[in-house]
Amino acid sequence: MKKIAVLGAGSYGTATAYHLAKKYENDANYSICIYARDKKIVEEINRDHTNKKYTQTPLPHNLVAHDNLQQAVDKADYTIMGVPAQSMRSVAKELAPIIRHKTIIINLAKGLEVGSFKRMSQIISEELQAVKHLCSITSLGGPAFSKDIFAHHPIGVALGGKNNKILHEIRLLFDTETFDVKITKDVIGVELGGALKNVFGIMAGIMSGTDMGSSINGDYLTRSIVDMKAIASFMGARRATLDGRAGLGDLAITCTEGSRNFRFGREFAKQHQKNSSLPIDELLQNTLEALNIKTVEGFYTLDPLYQLCESINMFVPIVNNLYKMLYKNDCSPEEAVHRYRIRDKIRSREARLTISRVLSFLFPRIWYRRERGFFGVKNL
Repeated sequence: MKKIAVLGAGSYGTATAYHLAKKYENDANYSICIYARDKKIVEEINRDHTNKKYTQTPLPHNLVAHDNLQQAVDKADYTIMGVPAQSMRSVAKELAPIIRHKTIIINLAKGLEVGSFKRMSQIISEELQAVKHLCSITSLGGPAFSKDIFAHHPIGVALGGKNNKILHEIRLLFDTETFDVKITKDVIGVELGGALKNVFGIMAGIMSGTDMGSSINGDYLTRSIVDMKAIASFMGARRATLDGRAGLGDLAITCTEGSRNFRFGREFAKQHQKNSSLPIDELLQNTLEALNIKTVEGFYTLDPLYQLCESINMFVPIVNNLYKMLYKNDCSPEEAVHRYRIRDKIRSREARLTISRVLSFLFPRIWYRRERGFFGVKNL
């Protein structure tokens, strides 16, 4: 029997567990469990087969919940990490002494660790290597809202990892008529696409909250993916990965109503219009309270992302102006959008020259557009 353990009973973790439990509902060769720290959620799932905090969809009876981590991962063939990005290290550290040595790990979290700016697979690998685990670590990314998984709507995602055989195994594990998985060995690109799009989703919400019309939305997607590809390439990803589901695909839905990052940006713009004289901390707190949420992944990613781009002198006008608005309160939402668009006029060509594409492919950490030029002179 194959055992699948999903760690994290939040919206996306529950949706993933639901998808797999539904697929193998009548297959005695698979067992699916979900782990949650909240005993009330565990009791509700086991007693009522619901998790009403996150969905009104009934859960399959073959989905079993645990509040004991060791019990959840005991003899698991697949361990799916559905915990938030900022909780990943603590959970991986707790997991290290008890996880099965050759389990296949599938990360779902889309974010970067605050402070270290490390990707999720890096964090998991660091914690498991401390006890010399032989686990295969993969990451699932791409455009997939939990509500669409519960509704069995068509879903297309990207799976990144180093081992082709394992990637195909996971693809078949998830594959259904409505759930399609494309594989790539560029796990860096998959993880960075999922993390970076959260930041750019906030600015899309800002534009929605300031009522700038509809035409700008299409333009914004194209400008965002240019910045995302520049950052991801510098960090070791393939630019082509960002053109697919893990980058452009995920960005497209993050710039819509269904995304928490988008809603955060839109609400912040409205709060700023109500009382622009408030300190930035109060504006941010009012935004979170209005949405009844505690955290926004894109906001936490923005600070280290800005610091990285600033340290390497990278030209990323959207990141720069979003940071100055949300962290420095240097400009209004309208001004932030106006400033990034004015700066972006430097890019007069729709596509890069062939020589530029070749050089950036060969030397991604050297050949990129700089904010202040090669010799510290600001691009005009």
